[in-house]
Amino acid sequence: MVQPENVNPHNFKVQQVLYNDGDFSVAWGEWQDGNMRLAMRWNGEGDDPGYPSAFRNPIWFLLSDKLDLLIFRSLFGAESVDIQAIMAAIGGISDIASKKVGSPTPDVDEVKNCIGSHTVPIINIGNLIGKLLFQDQRLVIPITITPTSQDVFELDLKVLLEIVKNYSIPVTLKFKTGAGGGLVLPDWFIDACKQFGITIEGDGDFVDDYAIYALQGNREWFDMLPSLLNGEGRFGWSYVETANLNDLKKRIDEKGLDSLTNKEKDCYQHFLLDLKAGDHVIYTNIPERGKCTVAKVIGQYYWKFTDNDFNHRFPVDPFSIRIFDRSSVAENLRRQLSMRRRMRRIYLKDEFAELMENLCKASDERSSPLDNL
Repeated sequence: MVQPENVNPHNFKVQQVLYNDGDFSVAWGEWQDGNMRLAMRWNGEGDDPGYPSAFRNPIWFLLSDKLDLLIFRSLFGAESVDIQAIMAAIGGISDIASKKVGSPTPDVDEVKNCIGSHTVPIINIGNLIGKLLFQDQRLVIPITITPTSQDVFELDLKVLLEIVKNYSIPVTLKFKTGAGGGLVLPDWFIDACKQFGITIEGDGDFVDDYAIYALQGNREWFDMLPSLLNGEGRFGWSYVETANLNDLKKRIDEKGLDSLTNKEKDCYQHFLLDLKAGDHVIYTNIPERGKCTVAKVIGQYYWKFTDNDFNHRFPVDPFSIRIFDRSSVAENLRRQLSMRRRMRRIYLKDEFAELMENLCKASDERSSPLDNL
């Protein structure tokens, strides 16, 4: 079998092998016209030169450059992918992003030279568009977000993070929503930026200070409303006495996930550890099918094992409780509230804000939580 890094016909020179599972390869290299392009091939077996080939000499199948970004994004998460090679290959970061794999990360002087007053490297990662600026010994990257879905946006963020996380100078990411309203920075990205010392700034409400979670409810499982009115939100998948999430997380950090029993793994609903004051939870089918109950979280997760289930707990504001018909909300929010999942993170902030505004208008007088029901 011919190794992909050794397939260098006269018209295509391999720079990075991005993917190689033994049977199939994807490479980034220089085409005969001097442009960088993506190519792929089947490796073959034994003396077989693979496909494509010319007179039994292995060659590459060149892809349209219009597909470059789609291919890059699709490779993330594949078992046989070389992430660092992809980072080096991604176009649009100019001299910084195209550094060869294994070379040191750029220091202050390198960035200054690259970002000279005449040439400013441009970021163009899917729906993230921006430029690199050097200000006060920091690399500042203003980024405008064009319209897309939340899932695609998060894929683009993964690419961006892999590029900037290893820079040896401080980095500030300045996000501008542009026409991309409705998107939010996911918790995993915010946490990763904190880990790597990357500062995040955003305009308006883009860098959100609250999260919304839709939680699956069913009165046959647990009558949630009385608990909410007493100031306590609860969540299931907590049917063993050792399922305290704080204890499970500590054990995972020290000994790994396999240190948990199968029942403990099932109960490890780790999103609850991210709950904070100001977040909102929406219980679907509570108090009855087709209805939803929303409440504002006012504190962090805690554990109290007193029942057969629903022992994961967090404090809520009883005066924030509102009940609404699922059929009365915006269609895209209604679809998400109709999905049968234990938990779903809701990113439709505009629709949620509209819902809360309408619910508050309907209950201007609220001498007690029951007035909102």
